[in-house]
Amino acid sequence: MSKKKVAGNPALDATLPYVVLELDGESYRLAFDYAALSVAERKLADIGVQVNMLDALDLRSIGAERLPIVLYASLVKAQPDMTFEDVKHLVTMRTYALIFEKVVEAFVASMKETPKDQKAVNPQSESVE
Repeated sequence: MSKKKVAGNPALDATLPYVVLELDGESYRLAFDYAALSVAERKLADIGVQVNMLDALDLRSIGAERLPIVLYASLVKAQPDMTFEDVKHLVTMRTYALIFEKVVEAFVASMKETPKDQKAVNPQSESVE
């Protein structure tokens, strides 16, 4: 199955949907592709934060320490100028549940493949009989 890729690089997936996270009147676009994971891992290493992004994305074990890291990786694609320090300040007791929800939503969206000839189905519009 072929998808459009940026500059022929399969790690940069231009077809992935963004998930919008609204915090304090600001909108942030979250998405995961393999290139974003790689970039986030490298940028974090550059500031002394050693992390294996593939381990960090284990949704069963995202805790208080990993949530800002995973959020940062989800923001790299659409907000490449955001720093890890900026992202850490977004995560508070008031915001962590919504952030976690949107990170999971973005991760799940990154794993889906929709065939070109299959229309997306809105489950809320289907009747259950």
